[in-house]
Amino acid sequence: MLQTHFGLLLREIFATNLFPFIKPRHMGHAIPRRDLVRAAQEYALPQIQIVQPKLVICLGLPTFNALREVCGHSRVYPLAVAIRSHFSFDSARIWCQAHTGGQGQAMRNAGRAKVPGDWRRMKRDARIGA
Repeated sequence: MLQTHFGLLLREIFATNLFPFIKPRHMGHAIPRRDLVRAAQEYALPQIQIVQPKLVICLGLPTFNALREVCGHSRVYPLAVAIRSHFSFDSARIWCQAHTGGQGQAMRNAGRAKVPGDWRRMKRDARIGA
């Protein structure tokens, strides 16, 4: 999606996980909300302030809502609403997108069919890239 819509490769951007630790259980296990919110406050926001990106893409609803919460915004549900609920922090626009893994995209209302349109809307808003 990054290359298709922005003409960028992963190695050409700053990419990080919101949660900086190894999960104590299997990969499919959810991280507790309180831990995501703390990670957003202590790790993600300082990184955004240092890097000063124009665009922050949160892959998945839990990550997006953790950032919303620490920026003083209410959480939003479901994913389709979150994708249209971008907000600003410092000079960055923060967007939610379906997680790029198959399970995350399958959770999008019509599955993978809506994902490219979601990314096109984000690109138009960001006005960066290809």
